[in-house]
Amino acid sequence: MEGQLIIFSSLMGGAGAWLMARFAPAFGMMDLPNGRSSHSIPTPRGGGIGILIAFVAAASGLGFSPAFWLPIALLSMASFFDDRVELCFRVRISLQFLAATVCLFAMGFPAMPPVFLLPLMVFWILFLVGTANFFNFLDGINGIAAVSAVIGFGLMAVYEYFSGGLTPFFVLFLSLAAACLGFLPFNFPRARVFMGDVGSILLGFISAASIIKLSLGWREFFCLLTFFFPLYTDTLSTLYFRWRRGENLVKAHRSHFYQVLVHGHGWTHLRVTFIFGLLQATIGGIGLTAYRFGAEALILFLFLAVLFLTWIWVVSRVHGLLSAEVYGMSDSERYPVN
Repeated sequence: MEGQLIIFSSLMGGAGAWLMARFAPAFGMMDLPNGRSSHSIPTPRGGGIGILIAFVAAASGLGFSPAFWLPIALLSMASFFDDRVELCFRVRISLQFLAATVCLFAMGFPAMPPVFLLPLMVFWILFLVGTANFFNFLDGINGIAAVSAVIGFGLMAVYEYFSGGLTPFFVLFLSLAAACLGFLPFNFPRARVFMGDVGSILLGFISAASIIKLSLGWREFFCLLTFFFPLYTDTLSTLYFRWRRGENLVKAHRSHFYQVLVHGHGWTHLRVTFIFGLLQATIGGIGLTAYRFGAEALILFLFLAVLFLTWIWVVSRVHGLLSAEVYGMSDSERYPVN
C-alpha cells in the first residue's frame, strides 16, 4: 500500500504538470513575463495540481483526519483559482489564516496554562501562513521550489523514520517528495510549466503543519527548521533589506537573493538551484546529525543564528546593498512593468 502511494504520487506529479503544460493556455492560465519575471516567454502555470492530487490521495489513504488535510487541500484549490484570476491580497490572506486556524485546531494543543497557550497558538498560525507564503516567494526560478521540497521532505522522512519508524507521516513525506520529483522534469532545467500557487502554497503549508505536529519541544523545532534553511533565510533577509530601503513589503519585486544572483550577476537557473539545493541538504544534514547525537535546543538555535547572520553578511556583499547604482531607485524604476 505504502509503495503504491509513493509510485502513484510520482505519476500524479508528472501527469499534473503535463496536463497543465498542454491545456493551461486554453484556460488562460499563462504567466506573462514582465519587468519582475525570471522568464522571457509566456509559460503555463498551475502545474502543481498533480502534487495536490498526490497529497489528497496519500493523506486520505494513510488515514489522516480530513480535519487536517481538507483545509490544506481547499486552500490549494483556492490558490489554483488564484492562478487563473488573481484574487486580491485580502481574500488570499484571509483564506490562508482560516485554513491555518482550522488545521491547527485539528492537530490539537499541548496541555499548558492559557497564558502560555494563546501566544503559542498565535505563533503557530503566523508560522503556517508565513511558511506557505515563503514557499510561494521561493518559486521564482526554474526548479528551485520543487528541489527544495524534494530535499526538505526527504530529510523529514529520514527524521521521522529514526523517530518513529514507518509511520503515516514517513510515507506522506516520501509521497510528497516523489510527487515533486515527478513534476521536476517539466520545470527544470527548462520550464515547460510553472508550479503556480496551487503547488507552492500547498507545499509550504504542509511543511509548516508537519513541523508543528512533529515538534515535541524547541529542540525538535529548531532541528526541523534546518531542513528548509534557505526558504526562511532568503525570505527573512530579503524582507529585512527591503525594509532598510524603505520599500513596500507587500509589493511584487525580484529582490530575493536567488533572483539577484540570476538577474544581477548573470548566474543560470541551473547553477542557482543546484547551489541552493546543496546548501539546504548540507545544513539539513548537519541539523539532523546534531539532533541524533542529542544536541540541546540552545545549541541548535545558536547554530541557526550563526548561519543566519553569516547569510546576512554574504547577501549584503553579493546583493549590493550599498550600491547606489542599484538601490538608489524605487521598485517601479528598477523593475518597470511592461
